[in-house]
Amino acid sequence: GLDTGAMLSTASLPISASDTSATLYDKLAAIGPQALLQALTDLPALQAKAVAQSDAEANYAEKLSKEEAELDFQKSAAALEREIRAFNPWPVSYLSLQHLAQSQPQLANQQLKIWQASVETSTSTAAPGTVLRADKKGIAIATADGILVLQLLQPAGKKAMAAADFLNGRADWFSVGTVLSSAA
Repeated sequence: GLDTGAMLSTASLPISASDTSATLYDKLAAIGPQALLQALTDLPALQAKAVAQSDAEANYAEKLSKEEAELDFQKSAAALEREIRAFNPWPVSYLSLQHLAQSQPQLANQQLKIWQASVETSTSTAAPGTVLRADKKGIAIATADGILVLQLLQPAGKKAMAAADFLNGRADWFSVGTVLSSAA
């Protein structure tokens, strides 16, 4: 099987609430060589104490696709915030701008990349995908469980920008009460 051999050595590190796949890659790249060099210095002893991997704890990770990065407001705000961090820097979470197609047909097939978000502790009874607030703190959107606040956005052909900067030119995209399309 793939990666099914016995473990000679392991290394771990804490994952912070702000880590993205990019920051974890950097952290792992820093500890990996150190762990390898340490293991090589005591290889015979480690081989004698090799630990078999548990098939019960193994899982297969499919290749990521761009489609699975679309925000689905039927999920919880906490799950969406973790997905946004996990899909940073690729494939990058995104929001379809389909809700703008009637008034701005050129945006019907456009996507807005979401680089950073947070979970608001308050709750809402609004339908998932409903814009609750759009201000300098971010764009608050109701989810199936909790409120997701979009903080760093990137429109097509532009650089990533803070929600406040984005709203200076495109506040009409996120009018309070608007229901955003959702992957479902």
